[in-house]
Parts: sequence; C-alpha cells; structure tokens
Amino acid sequence: AGGETGLPEGTPVAAGGIDAFVEALGAGALRSGIVCDSTGTSTCMAMAPPDGEFSLPTVEHVAPGRRLAVIPVSYSGGALAWMMSIAMPDVFGSQRDWTEYVREALAGSAPGASGLTFIPHMTGRRSPTANPDARGALVGLDPMHTASDIIRSVLEGCAYAMLECVESCMPGVEMGELRAVGSGARHDAWLQMKADILQVPVIKMKVREGALAGAVILAGVAAGVFEDVETGVGAVVGPEAKFEPTQDPKVCAAYSDGAARFRRAEAALEMAW
Repeated sequence: AGGETGLPEGTPVAAGGIDAFVEALGAGALRSGIVCDSTGTSTCMAMAPPDGEFSLPTVEHVAPGRRLAVIPVSYSGGALAWMMSIAMPDVFGSQRDWTEYVREALAGSAPGASGLTFIPHMTGRRSPTANPDARGALVGLDPMHTASDIIRSVLEGCAYAMLECVESCMPGVEMGELRAVGSGARHDAWLQMKADILQVPVIKMKVREGALAGAVILAGVAAGVFEDVETGVGAVVGPEAKFEPTQDPKVCAAYSDGAARFRRAEAALEMAW
C-alpha cells in the first residue's frame, strides 16, 4: 500500500470503519446509556451494549475491544429534503441554509401537526423490522393543513420512528442521553422535538461531523497523539447545547397522541405494502 500511494515507510496508518460506527466514536458513545443519533439522509442510532443480557445483535466497534449496537432508521434527512423541495423549492434549490426556514415552519404548527401523520419509510423500512417494500405516507390530510403542518409532520414522523425503535429494540435499556451529530443536528427545533418525543436529554455535539471527529481520534491513536480512544474522546468530543424533555402536559399529550397515530397508520399500511 505504501508503494502504491507513495507514502514513506513508517507512516502511521489507522483503520477506519463504516460511517455510522465512526460517528458513534465521534459522539463519544463508548459506554452504555450514551446513544449516538447520526442523522443525514437516514438516521442511525448506535450505542455500546450494557453488561449482561442484551437483545440486539452487536458488531465490532471501531474502538478496539468494544462492541456496538446499531439501529438504522430510514428515511429522515432525505424526507426533509424531499419536503423542502416541494414546499420551498426556491430555498431547496439555493445555497441557503435551511435551518431558519425549518425553525419558522415548526413555529407555525403546534405539536401534533394538526392531526397529520407522516410515515418516513420512503425507501423501505429497516428497523425495528426490515421491509424493503414499505413506502412513505401522509395520513390524515385535509384542506386546512398548511405547509408548516406538513413539514412538522415529516420531522415528527422521523422522531416517532426512532421512538418505535427504542421501544421495540431496546426494552429495559436505560438511555441516559442522545448525542446528535450529522446534518440533522443543525436543527435545534428538531433536536428539541426528539427530546420531547423520546423523553431523553438530547445533546448537540460541538463537532457535528461525527465521522470526521471519530476519524481524528483513530488517527490520533495511530500516530501516538492520544494514548487510547478514551483520551482522544476527551480531547475531541464535547457538547455545544443540551435540550431537555418538556414537562408541559399539553405538549406531552400531543406527542403521545401523535405516536399512537403513527403506530396505527404504520400497522394499517402493512397490508398495502
């Protein structure tokens, strides 16, 4: 490899891994209770398994000697991009940051999206059970719904899909915090929504490019800059903002009703898929 690349002999080389695995390291997901939410086109939730019995299959972590459980959830950021291309084509087609536009849309629609439910499986469902034939849906549309309601329903639907995976795939596992990386972590309002729906603190990481942060840690260990991955995490990984779950009974009730609608709609659509 050195001959092919022209690297001089003795150059340190670090092995990497699949993006979601490296993102988990970049979010500091080295112990049970810390769940990495890496949201780009899709979402992956990754965590180190707890000691003892654990129902999920695990893979080798990019952190040596550790295991990792990964739950893929399709199709989150991709669904938002699709919706923005329809609801705000000028914004979508420009180089402008969508963050403020998404925030304004969520501010224009109350939790629960006026009864509208979005199923995000536009490219198939991967978790909690795989169904490649599954497809997305907007359920409950009426003439009173606005573009803000639809955008909110898309983001809520993605969060409800995450909640479904947590309830189905992680029973009895205590989730202390969700650490958000990836493009989805730019949207503070979405992170607050996830905190409210999942009822867990959501941390926006200082370095939101989780795969980059994880790669820096692995390279630092290989080059001897860091003694081990724990030291690298301590040097590279840190929080930027924290979003606590709401205690507002009206918001909690709206999201509880929305999650129940999501489950009913998804179950009903199984026959159509």
